[in-house]
Parts: sequence; C-alpha cells; structure tokens
Amino acid sequence: MRGAIYIAIIVLITGFPNLLSAQMDIMDPPPSEMEGRRGRIEERIENFKIWKLTDYLDLSSEQSQEFFPLYNDYTEAHKDLNDKRRDLFKKINQAVELDDYPEENLKEMLEQVDRVEQDLVKHREKFQDKLTDVLTTRQIAKFTIFEHRFRNEIHEMIQKAREREHRGRPFKQRH
Repeated sequence: MRGAIYIAIIVLITGFPNLLSAQMDIMDPPPSEMEGRRGRIEERIENFKIWKLTDYLDLSSEQSQEFFPLYNDYTEAHKDLNDKRRDLFKKINQAVELDDYPEENLKEMLEQVDRVEQDLVKHREKFQDKLTDVLTTRQIAKFTIFEHRFRNEIHEMIQKAREREHRGRPFKQRH
C-alpha cells in the first residue's frame, strides 16, 4: 500500500524538475498568465512537499489517511490568514504614503494585523493538538523541523531563480 502512495505522489510531481529549470520572464507576461503559472508552480511545490513529508515522517498508510486531511485543512486556513495579513500590510503601506490618512484608521489596521497574527498562532496550536491523535511525538517534532527546513529551502530556490533571471537586468521595483 505504501508503495502505491509513493507512486501516486511521484506521478503528481513529475513536473517538479521543470519548476527549477523553467525560465520565468516576470516582466512580460500578462497578470492572468502569471497567476496561472504561479498556481501551477505552487501546486508542484506542494506535491513535492507531500511526497518528501510522507517519506521523512515515515507515515503508515493509516497515518497518511488521517494526517493529510488535517494537514490540508490547516494549510488552507493558514494560507487564508496569511493572505488576509498580506492584504492588511498592503493597505497599511498605501495609507502611510498619504500624509493626511487618519491616525485612528492606521491604528485600527494595526490592531487587525495583531488579531490575524494571534489567529495564526491559535490555528497552529489547534493543529498541533490534533496531530497528537495521529502522529507520535517524534513524528510531530520531525514535522516541525521539516516545515522549517522546507520553507527555507524553497525560499533559497526562489532567490536563486530570481538571481538567475535578473542577471544583467536592472531590478524592476514592486509597488
């Protein structure tokens, strides 16, 4: 059964090497094309992550069946909260550029950011509590380490891809 899970995961991620070698011209494509490309890349990364996570945690098929629905719910809600926080930061950034933006409104937005960040922590704690019913303490510790390492590795890969893409070009400012 475990072999079948690995094969299914490998089939899902066969396009992952293309992620690393793809030339992404971030200056020319229209926004809708960029969003589609970004979505495909995020999907490949997530599929690769699931494959590596299954292997690293040495999940049994029973554990996989219980763990991944919890994990998927957690990551979806976590993404939603991060999107909300990102939107708030964009609004704050725009507001501070306006000299006459009311201080009370800025304060309210900052409080909203604090609430979202508290929600992120609470959400993580609830997820870890649920994990105790599915994983051993050692697996939970390995999961925590895996999440940290994987996030750092992906960040480094993105940075390297951006550096390769922008060699010889001036950087375009984001707004």
